[in-house]
Amino acid sequence: MKDFPNLQELYLNFTDLNSMQLENFPVLDQLTKLSLSGNSLTPVAANRLTEMGNLEHLFLWNTGLNDSQKRMLTEQMPNTKIDFGFDGKGIILPLNSPKITQERILFSDSLRIELSHPIQSASIRYTLDGTEPDSSKSLIYTNPILVKTSGKLRTKAFAPEWIGSEEATSVFMKSGLKPDKVDLITKPSPNYQGQLANSLFDKIKGKNNHTSGEWLGYSDSAFEVEITLSESQNPSSIGISLLYHEGAYIFPPVRVEILGWKNGKFESLINDQPTQSDKIREIRSELLTYKLPDKHFEKIRVKLYPIPSLPKWHPGAEAKGWVFIDEILLN
Repeated sequence: MKDFPNLQELYLNFTDLNSMQLENFPVLDQLTKLSLSGNSLTPVAANRLTEMGNLEHLFLWNTGLNDSQKRMLTEQMPNTKIDFGFDGKGIILPLNSPKITQERILFSDSLRIELSHPIQSASIRYTLDGTEPDSSKSLIYTNPILVKTSGKLRTKAFAPEWIGSEEATSVFMKSGLKPDKVDLITKPSPNYQGQLANSLFDKIKGKNNHTSGEWLGYSDSAFEVEITLSESQNPSSIGISLLYHEGAYIFPPVRVEILGWKNGKFESLINDQPTQSDKIREIRSELLTYKLPDKHFEKIRVKLYPIPSLPKWHPGAEAKGWVFIDEILLN
């Protein structure tokens, strides 16, 4: 840093500087703002800071200084505003949620998912089966996760003397079979038509924006599509890719019906009532997955019913809600 004598601001937070580096920290005459938060300061290193006479702001959060060392620095640097951070002794604070990193949502073969957390002592727990992660029974994250089927990741962070984090979630979708024929029985809203039936099997994941042109939106009627399969196509599961955004009146469907055509008639395969939203959350992609019977159907019909009246807690209570769909996955 001696090569930068005119440096005015320097941020070295949580950079694992060792005691020798800190004790021999260069004195930069032009430096007015310095942040060393998250690095352990020895008394010698703390004394070195007092030689920086032009410092106006000094940030020393979580540096291990005791109260007497803090007082000494404050007295010896009267012209410097020193921020030692918040003393949280005796107060238990919540952890941040884990960070989820994945290249894409829709994949063809396999997908790598990585989890991370800024607190090294935090244990990251996760589930892939739709259940809520807890601190005792859920899987512990140690290595990147490789998924080969569609699903949903739910994760939380836990650590001693911390409150467990809020949940972070992500969906992942394996692109599936291309059916022989797709008939869109009900038409979407003129404003949200996407590419009509072609959108549902184009293997293009819609952006988290209902106006992006990739979504089919329904409010006045149910979404209904009929999928014709070839003799060799016997999917064991079906995934329905949806958009949720309560602030824009886009809710989970109140009912999902899936029927199979065999021997000249339809039979009911799925009749589900997905969990409804109880508050306004961020816009997000969601995935509903269902297992299909182990037999061949000539056709599969999918119906999604939008919420007819928004709940009382919503600012638009009693207005019609929406269902937005962009992909159907047959695997």
